[in-house]
Amino acid sequence: MQFIDIVDFDFKNHEDYGFSKVLRIGKDISLYTSSNKNPNSPSILAISNKNEIIQSMRKFDFIYFPTYENDVELITSAVKKGKCFIISTRDILKKKGAERAVSLYRLRRFVQFCISYKAKFIIASFAMSENEIRTPNEIASIMQLIGLNGKQALKAMSWQK
Repeated sequence: MQFIDIVDFDFKNHEDYGFSKVLRIGKDISLYTSSNKNPNSPSILAISNKNEIIQSMRKFDFIYFPTYENDVELITSAVKKGKCFIISTRDILKKKGAERAVSLYRLRRFVQFCISYKAKFIIASFAMSENEIRTPNEIASIMQLIGLNGKQALKAMSWQK
């Protein structure tokens, strides 16, 4: 299985960590925090306003919804338009205590909704340095905290349909 990650730094030795490919934000994949732009492909729409996402998701390849709210309308819209959500491990690993617990809860519910409605999702680190990188097996273990089994997590990192 070939694993892919999205990072925000120049990651040269990704093979040492078990990734066959890494997309760098700003170089290999564009991240947009506003839907008012005409994106280059591949592109990620990264905003918290679900109505704005629903209105403009057609223009983007991936949706990063950092609040991970359970919204049936958002998830079903993504399914109808064939869009894929991004689950970021950084949203778990950079938080501590109660804030991490809340993030895990929201992620768990969001992933359950995605699975229930057959919405596609991938797992990416959005790491900003090599210290934030985890191997695919480590990430699979972390993803078990949000209700995925190892096979589901590895599949989401390989971006297979």
